[in-house]
Amino acid sequence: MEKKQQYYSYQIFVNNNKGMNILEAKEIQNKSIWYKNPENNVDVKRYIGIAVSVLDDEKVNFILQIDFLDEFKFGKHDSEEEIKNFVDQYLLSYVNIVTLAYLLNLNSKKELNEV
Repeated sequence: MEKKQQYYSYQIFVNNNKGMNILEAKEIQNKSIWYKNPENNVDVKRYIGIAVSVLDDEKVNFILQIDFLDEFKFGKHDSEEEIKNFVDQYLLSYVNIVTLAYLLNLNSKKELNEV
């Protein structure tokens, strides 16, 4: 994972930021927060990372990451609460399926090879 230190997802793992991690456009433009690969010409407008702890609630095991390439409003006010409601309503079941898949792929030492 050290090869990916410059990426925001690495910081989520290292800082153990479980739950919802949201970056708006101004944070994504900040080079100290968001690394933009020079080989990629896509501009991300918003980032949502849902960091999940599977086994013991002590560390992040995986992140469901969503990069918004277009402007998108969540509800009337586009608030963090409306984003959380959207995730709960539409994405939580998917997160639960990925969690189950994660658990089913653990080896006898309760480890998962990096994918």
